[in-house]
Amino acid sequence: MGEWLHCNVCCRLPNVRGEVAFFFTSCGHILCKICNTGQTGQCRVCGHWAKLLEINHKLPADVLLFFRDPKDLLEQYVKNVTAVLNFQSGHRNRLHNARQEQQCKAAKMIASARAEIKKKTDIEKAMAEERKTLQEELEKLRQQCRKLESIIDNYERGARQQIQTSTSARRNGCKERCVRSSLESSFIATSTPNSDCQKLHPNSAGRSTSLKHVAAVFAGGGIEPSPVIADHLLTTPDILGVKKSAPPERRHRRSGSGDAFYGEPFGF
Repeated sequence: MGEWLHCNVCCRLPNVRGEVAFFFTSCGHILCKICNTGQTGQCRVCGHWAKLLEINHKLPADVLLFFRDPKDLLEQYVKNVTAVLNFQSGHRNRLHNARQEQQCKAAKMIASARAEIKKKTDIEKAMAEERKTLQEELEKLRQQCRKLESIIDNYERGARQQIQTSTSARRNGCKERCVRSSLESSFIATSTPNSDCQKLHPNSAGRSTSLKHVAAVFAGGGIEPSPVIADHLLTTPDILGVKKSAPPERRHRRSGSGDAFYGEPFGF
């Protein structure tokens, strides 16, 4: 301890051997053992009631602090302050680095998000343009479909008309064929030649003979003779309408070697 330590009553200084003890009061005064004899807890300097502590190395740290060398305290405080500064600075730097890393990560994420947003925006724009193009193409295809449908409807209408026309033509043709067949059936070769019918009606010739004349011949009711029924026996030439010719002479010669007959061919 320094030279400042003394008894506040008698100004005694402590010696090296420590023969006289010194005491520290709770009111902040220092008394030697000789001056403190007979006192019952009352400070002889200020007269206040105070507690006494013997000054030695067993003093509490907060009290011993007042008896240390200021230089040592300063060095210790410097060390403590340096340690505190280093500790706080290290954690401060750690926090700063962590925040910088977080900021870098956040910046990268922001850049990535912006790039993704830009990419999606470009994709959406491209999709919108493609959608517009597809809608235009779809509208064109719809117009083409409508045109094709109208063309198909016209074709179907024309086909139906053609079918109806052909059907009516077939029906008319069938009717005409029926009429013609009925007319032609009256001129089929029978047992009586058609010339008899023509003799009965000179104005009628071939297939152009009217049905009235034919009906008059076949349904005369006895007024006009029917060519089908004849009053004499009809021969094949009469049926075929061929004029009879004299029969040729046949010469027969019997061969001496057999019964074969040699004759000339028939002539008409």
